[in-house]
Amino acid sequence: MKHFIVLLLFLICPIYALGLESIDKKELECINNTSSTYEMLKCTDNAEKAWFEEIVKYRKELKALLAKDDYNLFIQSEKQWDKYRQKDFEFISHSLNKKDGTMYRNVAKGLKNNIVRQHALFLKEYYQILID
Repeated sequence: MKHFIVLLLFLICPIYALGLESIDKKELECINNTSSTYEMLKCTDNAEKAWFEEIVKYRKELKALLAKDDYNLFIQSEKQWDKYRQKDFEFISHSLNKKDGTMYRNVAKGLKNNIVRQHALFLKEYYQILID
């Protein structure tokens, strides 16, 4: 079962050719050190929180970097992303809560984590492009 959950996480979270991000590594180490689906869920929850921290970090970095007009457009875009994330989280929860088995909570958390992860990596890449 443990290996099945780890396999699902690899399918849910795309692993880039450049290697795993440190948050991903910590999450996988945490999951590999437990056999409890509840503890695995906590591992992914911690990863999601860390990705949110990255989003906050890069939003602050971009605020300092962008001109006022560009930053206002950026904030409008981020508000739309937040709405999208909330609706997507709602859909994931609603659709997977109907499934039997505790592993589907982990699958739902993995999908949600991936949404946040992708946005954090997007903001990081955007920031890197602007400072280069």
